[in-house]
Order: sequence, then structure tokens, then C-alpha cells
Amino acid sequence: MTRLFSPFCNALRQAPRAHLITQQSTRLLSISAVRMGEGDTGGIRYGGAAHGDAFNKREKAAEDLYIRQREADIVKLLKEKIAKKESLLEAEKKLLAELEVQYGDEAEEALRTRYSRNV
Repeated sequence: MTRLFSPFCNALRQAPRAHLITQQSTRLLSISAVRMGEGDTGGIRYGGAAHGDAFNKREKAAEDLYIRQREADIVKLLKEKIAKKESLLEAEKKLLAELEVQYGDEAEEALRTRYSRNV
């Protein structure tokens, strides 16, 4: 008859052990958080030995490259804008020269009337 109940008895014997194992594992997890220390991966570390870390150097180089490319794009756009404004200025100078030849002293007045119509 003991054989019929032996699986049941084994389950009863192992139940308290399972409870002890879960308690023990939770204790280990709470202790393991305290054991973290220097050298763990995480946020950016400044100065000292962490400053020479290969990952930090590579990350800084990538950020610097991005910033240089962004600034180069901005400079390129500004140069294009300046070139466009200079071409407009040259066109205005050419128009002023033509008006001075045509009207002489009245060139400024003619120029003002031309702009008042376009605006």
C-alpha cells in the first residue's frame, strides 16, 4: 500500500524544498545587486581609466564625425545661399548701371519707382 501513495508522499516531501529554493534564489538576487561595482557597463563615465575605454573612444569618434558632417552640410547650404544672393546683387548692379547710362542723375528715382511697383 505504501507504493500507491509513494508519488503523493514524494510530492509532499519536495514541496517544502521548492519553497526553500525560491527563497534562496530571491536572496541571491537581492545580494547580487550590491555586488555590482567598478567596471560594469552602463552610462558614460568621465575621467580616469574609464576615459580611455575603447567603446567610449569609438562612440566619441562617431559623434564627432556626425557633428563635422552636419556642420559641413550647413556650411554648404550657407555658401549656396550666399552665391544666390551675390548673383541677385550683380543683377541689381547691372540694372543700376543701365539706368545710370539711360537716365543719368535720375537713375535713383527710376530705381525707386521700379521697386515700388514690384513690392
